[in-house]
Amino acid sequence: MKLSKQYLFYLAGALWALAGTMVLSFGLRALLSRPTHWKILGALIVFAVFYLLIFLPLVKKHEKRIVEDARQKMPWWMFFDRKGYLFIAVMMPVGIFLRLCGFVPRWFFAFFYTGLGAALLLCGLQFFHAGFRQCKRARLAKSQS
Repeated sequence: MKLSKQYLFYLAGALWALAGTMVLSFGLRALLSRPTHWKILGALIVFAVFYLLIFLPLVKKHEKRIVEDARQKMPWWMFFDRKGYLFIAVMMPVGIFLRLCGFVPRWFFAFFYTGLGAALLLCGLQFFHAGFRQCKRARLAKSQS
């Protein structure tokens, strides 16, 4: 199945936002059970690092790649490239393992998952915004032709 670039961005946004919401819910439950200033500060630091240094550059890279692709419709899985899927294939099992193994204390998840989930969720919204921009570009191109 092929999708227009706009819907490719919406699909990416939905998946990132869903992942972010799930991770954020784990983190917030742990954070709210025993909130401290240090955990909140830690969550803000984790958010800033993941959002600014890791996820936002990925969103921009994928947006540029999709927008610059000559095809009008692309296969639905093309919202990521191979490296993006490899990144997910490593991060998800590691996160699940850490949560389930019991080696990592609950307080760690309180700040780490809260910051990580918020960064994922915000990047999901960035993909939605890219979809809206793509829709605007498509309308503009259609009106000029």
